Amino acid sequence: MQLENNKWYAVKIKVMNNQLSFSVDGKTSLECSLEKSNLNQKGKLGFITNGEVKITDLNIRTL
Repeated sequence: MQLENNKWYAVKIKVMNNQLSFSVDGKTSLECSLEKSNLNQKGKLGFITNGEVKITDLNIRTL
């Protein structure tokens, strides 16, 4: 996914029934099974970047 410098993006990460979906500005860019991808199924959230990032309005909630 190509992202531009100095541009704001709305990122949504959703986990439901062991399925993860990741969308940027309303467009889904990734969907996968947590079990099949060997990802942690509960308890932790992390962000990895290769540059400077500012995160605002972070909400974590149970649906």
